[in-house]
Amino acid sequence: MVELDVQPSSDGDAFVFHDDTLARLAGRPERFRETSSAVLRKIVRTGGGRIPTFREVVDWASSRRVALYVEMKFPPLARISSADDAFIDSVAAAASVLSRDRFFLASFHIDAVRRARARRPSVRIGWIFESLWFPFRSPLRRAADMDVLCPGGRFLSPRRAAGLGRGGRPVYVWTVDDEDRARRYARAGVAGIVTNDPARIRAALERGA
Repeated sequence: MVELDVQPSSDGDAFVFHDDTLARLAGRPERFRETSSAVLRKIVRTGGGRIPTFREVVDWASSRRVALYVEMKFPPLARISSADDAFIDSVAAAASVLSRDRFFLASFHIDAVRRARARRPSVRIGWIFESLWFPFRSPLRRAADMDVLCPGGRFLSPRRAAGLGRGGRPVYVWTVDDEDRARRYARAGVAGIVTNDPARIRAALERGA
């Protein structure tokens, strides 16, 4: 499974891009959401290559049967505008070509993913949250309608991660770059681990303790 971030251009097209600005990856001062699709399509990233659209990545994943964990970039308490609504719908529509078991859509903004499923009921949705935000039971109550839970792993013990998964919902912990911690989450039974170094963490899990 590949985890990626998707956000809109100023005119509503969905692109795969993590940062709020273009500075780190393209050496430009603009904020991503304030830049038009036409400009974004012409930008060459610092390391080479262009910024892919979400549709391009979905087509790539579909042709290779690659599963996707897609984060829609929204601040947790942001007001969702009509333009944001159109963006959410376009992301859900683009991803609907993927089978349900090979894709889920997640966000820190729980209402954003709820809106996606209201438009496309077949789409699996998940809530991304930091475990320190809530008492242990609160995420389970607030996210009762979520298919997937995505807690931050910085302050989350493997035991608590396993507890979040009771009832059969998959748990994907982010962002874990420590090999020993990754092994402990894997032993606790999480469905997936988001990491900045997948090759090293995969090798550590394959080696075991």
